[in-house]
Amino acid sequence: RIIRSARALRPIRLLGRSKGSREIITALIGSLIPILYALSFLLLFTLVFCIIGMSLFQKRFFACSDDSLDGTLFEGEIECSGSFLDDGVLKQRSWNNPDANFDTFLKAFFSLCRVFTLKWVSTWQLCQDAASDVGIQPVTHNNTFWGSGFMIGFIFVGSFFCLNLFVSFIVDGFYAAQGVEAQSEAIKYAMIMKMISENWPQKIMKPPQNPISQGLRALVTHKSFQYLSAFSTLLNVLFMASAYYGADENFRRFQDGQNNFFFYFMCIEVFLTIAAMGPTLYISSAWNWFDLGLIGGTAVTIVYLQAFRGSVQVMRLGRLFRFIRTTVTNKLINSVFDTIILSLGQVVNLVMIIYIVMSVFAIMGVTTFGTTKWGNRLGPQANFTSYYHAMMTLFQVLFGDEWHQLMEDGLIAEPLCTQRFKTLEGVEMNYGDCGSSFAPYFFLIFIIVCNFTMLNLFVGMIINNFSFVHESGDVLVSQANLEDFSTLWVEKYDKEASGCISITQVWGLMTHIGEPLGFYGCDGNHGRYLCIRNHLERVMLHREELDGKESLIHSVHDALHEMEFDMDTQIMTEFRAKHKEANEWGKIRVQRMKQWVKKKKGSDDESSDEVSSSEEEEEDE
Repeated sequence: RIIRSARALRPIRLLGRSKGSREIITALIGSLIPILYALSFLLLFTLVFCIIGMSLFQKRFFACSDDSLDGTLFEGEIECSGSFLDDGVLKQRSWNNPDANFDTFLKAFFSLCRVFTLKWVSTWQLCQDAASDVGIQPVTHNNTFWGSGFMIGFIFVGSFFCLNLFVSFIVDGFYAAQGVEAQSEAIKYAMIMKMISENWPQKIMKPPQNPISQGLRALVTHKSFQYLSAFSTLLNVLFMASAYYGADENFRRFQDGQNNFFFYFMCIEVFLTIAAMGPTLYISSAWNWFDLGLIGGTAVTIVYLQAFRGSVQVMRLGRLFRFIRTTVTNKLINSVFDTIILSLGQVVNLVMIIYIVMSVFAIMGVTTFGTTKWGNRLGPQANFTSYYHAMMTLFQVLFGDEWHQLMEDGLIAEPLCTQRFKTLEGVEMNYGDCGSSFAPYFFLIFIIVCNFTMLNLFVGMIINNFSFVHESGDVLVSQANLEDFSTLWVEKYDKEASGCISITQVWGLMTHIGEPLGFYGCDGNHGRYLCIRNHLERVMLHREELDGKESLIHSVHDALHEMEFDMDTQIMTEFRAKHKEANEWGKIRVQRMKQWVKKKKGSDDESSDEVSSSEEEEEDE
């Protein structure tokens, strides 16, 4: 059965088909070392608590099926014999051991694995009720101090510290292997492309300039008015959320009244905005179209209330999006939305990887537990009878279902099940309804791989992306730069906002926009223009090859070379002027040096004459 389960690894080949998936897999492989360090740290603490648990609770969880036995009277395994009545039914007494126990190291390890995944309630109760000695019936709260102390210590160290440390190691190692700089550059590029799409040149539409429109424009663009609009929308949504089934007539009238009031307030707001901006400028915004659609839909539901009663609440809930519209102007909230948008590509890749990995476990689960007898949790709502049911079961486990109960049901063995079924003719089949001893490893590996590793990458991805978006002050091109560029483009070069300008206008555009999109640094830094010129030449040549006929490439070349000649002439003129100035300054400097040398030489001659005269006087004496 295990060999057949190996065929489940085939879907892994799909991971290499996507570039994004390959990058994530490569980063995960590169982060295996820190993951193994964190896993070793977690297992080391679990090993220590396994030994402590074995010394405290080994063979002390056994209990008789007859609850009437009293452990305080030292009744236990010896008295657990014969039969007893349970709700009028005669049953045989049995001395049972729960699945979570500390009798062996392996049992203790799997019991603590439940606890560090926070499935601790049943294990904690067993530790609190542990018997005072081996073979004695457990007593409720007999061992509260040691049992609770042991569980609190392991939950604090294992779940809150080691497990979160393991998750942080995974996220940090993953993004270190993926390359934080590369990821930062990719996010910056996506942000710039988003800003470009938002600031694409649009035809300038001037609002009305009459005094009334100017006054209304000052009103509707004021922050206080925007806050009032947001508050009214939020208040309307809160009132709608207070509705409940079976409300009396007065409350229903109140709900209808407040809905109508806020609807009229929205109509007045839209009317004032149209009067302030003008109809043409107003309908150029997609959000304004949303407001108009919301008003029209709400008006229809008000007029034809009985016919569209089911759509009334849907239209009213659309007002919640108006609140979102007014809040996106906040920088922090806008960063949250930018983080969500920029994370979509990575989310798709991670979801695809998780789906493929879960498919591997689903196929293994169908092969191993497809015919397993249903038990406490394994049943109609969670089973492995087919690929679909296996995927649904694994999704439930991934998001917090009781995996340890599924593990216990998967461990069922003879005589509680049949290892091999037989046909009516007595032919033994190759399957039965027993589970597999592989169940603990199956569910534990799934929890570590999919829950602790893959699922927590979402958290790390969101945190990293938010930090990049929120601290994106070092982006070379800002929103203001693109707004200025778009305004200059439309005002001076492309008043119809066609998106194209003449090739002869590129020089002037780059001169006007300045840093950082145009010429920058100094007046002679024109390297960007040469790159644009070469790129435009390649584009025109490519178009000429595709069209199969001559285009305006020659006139473009002439214009480009003429502009280049003008540019070279300007540069050479500036250079010659500076060179001439440098030569003049050099001549002055040389003359001054000569004068200094001559003066220096003259002073040396005078000193030498004085020395010689003094020597002659000495000789005469």
